[in-house]
Amino acid sequence: MDIDMSALRGVVGVDGKRVTLRAGTRLHEIPALLAPYGLGMRNLGDIDRQTITGATSTGTHGTGLHFGGISTQIVGAKIVTGTGDVVTLTADDDELRAVALGLGALGVIVELTIECVDAFSLRAHDEPLDLDDAVGGQPFGEAGNRFGLVNFILAHKGISSGITGAYPDQKALAAVRSGRWRVRR
Repeated sequence: MDIDMSALRGVVGVDGKRVTLRAGTRLHEIPALLAPYGLGMRNLGDIDRQTITGATSTGTHGTGLHFGGISTQIVGAKIVTGTGDVVTLTADDDELRAVALGLGALGVIVELTIECVDAFSLRAHDEPLDLDDAVGGQPFGEAGNRFGLVNFILAHKGISSGITGAYPDQKALAAVRSGRWRVRR
């Protein structure tokens, strides 16, 4: 069965740092939706075209040793079960973890509530390196609070991405709110 959730997009409500999103909201839409509230997601993956529910249900993650996958940010959900019942789950419900990373096994997710953080900006530092250095010599945690590695196996080379940040940045926040996006390297 294929269920098209593309019409279920956007913010349902905001309560402090908890934001409820409709199931069809795409990851790339979330920063602009959260910006008016001065909020951001703790961690997002590089591929941002999937929906928030698709990303969480399948275990999509971002980078960094100290950040959980996107599903770890979920503090509430509304699902429609196979019998048609609408069930609302909160952080106090044991079933929430199963729904958050459950491939839809317990029902169709129609809303997710995520715990956000204050808006912040990141700075990336990309550099080529030898794979032996990447795997054996470079301590990933020291490259920044987030780290990524793209490897080119046949060339025995890679590109490391150390990303530092979590800097509250009013100028960047204003750019997001106005729709002007700028990547600084």
